[in-house]
Amino acid sequence: MGCGADEDEFKCCFKDKMKTTQQTENDLSSSLVYLVSFYYVFGGLLALLAICFTGTTVSGIFMSPAELASYGWMGFAYSHNYVWLSLLLGAWAYTIASFSAGYWIWKRKHYKRCIVIAVALCPLGPFGMAIGVWTIVVISRSSVREQYSGIPPRITTPPSPPR
Repeated sequence: MGCGADEDEFKCCFKDKMKTTQQTENDLSSSLVYLVSFYYVFGGLLALLAICFTGTTVSGIFMSPAELASYGWMGFAYSHNYVWLSLLLGAWAYTIASFSAGYWIWKRKHYKRCIVIAVALCPLGPFGMAIGVWTIVVISRSSVREQYSGIPPRITTPPSPPR
């Protein structure tokens, strides 16, 4: 258990804590797989929400004014279909964006679009915030950024000044 005289003291003491490059790549790959899975699950939840808004909007469109009056304040809500229609279109847009971002992260395409969708998902409650922030953290890593086509790697050291 003790460090031998011929071993490097740093490697000996921190042998268990040091990760190899292969372990780091495996962790990163599993993070991306989980991230894609969560995008698809969140997209499915948004699709269910969009289906509910679709039913509400369609039922309000086909009601007569007499039927709307019989519902009281709910009839007033149904009569303002532009509100339901905007919620419907927004829910479907977020659903499509979530599925698209999951697919693009899986294929390592459209880096900037994935970042924009991640930021756009942040206002959607705790799940949207968690997925958005996690996406930004994972995709911003230099090893992931290099996997996207057409994205130059970040410069980690500033260039030396001209002499």
